Amino acid sequence: MADKKSKEVVLRGEEALALYRKGKDAWNKWAEDNPGVKVSFKGVEFKHAIFAGFVFPGDADFTNATFIGNAWFDDATFSGDAWFIDATFSGDVSFRKATFNGSAYFRFATFRKDVLFDLATFSGKKPRSTVPRSVKMYCSGMSCLAEWSS
Repeated sequence: MADKKSKEVVLRGEEALALYRKGKDAWNKWAEDNPGVKVSFKGVEFKHAIFAGFVFPGDADFTNATFIGNAWFDDATFSGDAWFIDATFSGDVSFRKATFNGSAYFRFATFRKDVLFDLATFSGKKPRSTVPRSVKMYCSGMSCLAEWSS
């Protein structure tokens, strides 16, 4: 079910989409059985994406993904790095109570409506006292307000 070309194992393309369509319970069972496996939705177009409560067992790559309509990542757990570089979100987006255990990359991501990171946790791979443990972020259009706590 995953690409094993090198030592790196990645679930991608149609296999990743097929598992996503089975829903949270099937996805999370797979994630539990496949710790550390990376998931790639690179360049995928989603309509009303619902990843609420999903567990990503390794890195999650949404680079160049397009989200048409709303995208929900509430209570999602990103065990590795989360890549949303150049992703486009056309509807409302929520990462409420999401957990980012690795690095979170949103460079050049476009948010056309509201995005919420309320009570999201960013711990990074090497937590230091200067790394925030929790952030409340409210974005509308091109501006964001963030409240950090350690």
